[in-house]
Amino acid sequence: MKQFNKPLLVCHNERAFDSIILLKASFNCSHTSLPIVGFVDSLNVFKEVLLGRKCYKLETLVKECSSLSYKAHSALEDVQALQSLVVHLNISSATLLKHSFRVQYVVSSIHYKAKTNVYNYYQILFQIKLPSLF
Repeated sequence: MKQFNKPLLVCHNERAFDSIILLKASFNCSHTSLPIVGFVDSLNVFKEVLLGRKCYKLETLVKECSSLSYKAHSALEDVQALQSLVVHLNISSATLLKHSFRVQYVVSSIHYKAKTNVYNYYQILFQIKLPSLF
């Protein structure tokens, strides 16, 4: 990520899952400031671009919208498949930006989950320590 100046990371359904993990990993890599500015949730992008579908799982979208085959739920292959799908569907930067959110949204979400006790789930599952995010 050092080659990019404060990038937006694109992930599928990341508000619920990936953004918390990526935020933690991003912070651990930089140790001084977060090297990313925010995230784009491709789930919402595809819901806008591919209207009326019954299923928006990444694996299903890749299978039905492109000729690419890949091993789903492998982090690297998920990223490569997502990139290929975004390029294949010619999704504009403006559309991606419309579905973006800042790092602060994730931090606020973690604080909210901590107050509502949902945080315990994330702490156990991902071993996230809130103070290390700041």
